[in-house]
Amino acid sequence: MSRLKFARRASKGLQDIHDFIVEDNPAAAERVIKLLEVRCRALIDMPNLGRRRDELAPELRSVTVGNYVIFYLGTTSGVYIVRVLHSKQDIENQPLIDKE
Repeated sequence: MSRLKFARRASKGLQDIHDFIVEDNPAAAERVIKLLEVRCRALIDMPNLGRRRDELAPELRSVTVGNYVIFYLGTTSGVYIVRVLHSKQDIENQPLIDKE
């Protein structure tokens, strides 16, 4: 059975996104987080869906959801979400993969 696992930075990224949006619009914050979580779960069935991002890390992939980018790795047991960032962030200078 395929699993979905979130790195600490990915979980924190989702929380930060929620906290930022909720200040102005609580309903929108819930919608955005739900959409991101649904897309993450969909990757279990389609792990090769995203764009390869070998320039950032070996085997890394990304998929865009609205203004956000989900970075992930396909693993033998499922999908490992490593980061969720706003697309305007300087992605190339962000630490992407936790040493867990």
